[in-house]
Amino acid sequence: MFYYPAVLQRHTGCFGVIWLAATCSSRVLRREYLSVDVPRLCAAVSAFVSGRGGWEAPPPPAGAPPPRCSLYLAALLQLGLARVYGRQCRCLLQEAALVLAWLHRVQLPRPAPYRAL
Repeated sequence: MFYYPAVLQRHTGCFGVIWLAATCSSRVLRREYLSVDVPRLCAAVSAFVSGRGGWEAPPPPAGAPPPRCSLYLAALLQLGLARVYGRQCRCLLQEAALVLAWLHRVQLPRPAPYRAL
């Protein structure tokens, strides 16, 4: 197998959400996109690809070879990170647009101009 299956599981794997974002983005919920810490996962993907430690995953079963990463998996994880980051930015822009629209609707009435008698 070209990947370590424990790291790609949806709820328990450390790369589950970005794997799903890369392969089938329609299944990922908005709250899952927003729960991803992109800078931390970038460092974890880098450590996983280079074979260093520093990524949270359960240890491999006894007697199993150490986890390896193919170039295909590395590319998919990077694509997933890019899609997650893009979706987080879109969510931020949507929320900012909603706040601006709300502020325009709730704008306070302007006082009447002062007139000298």
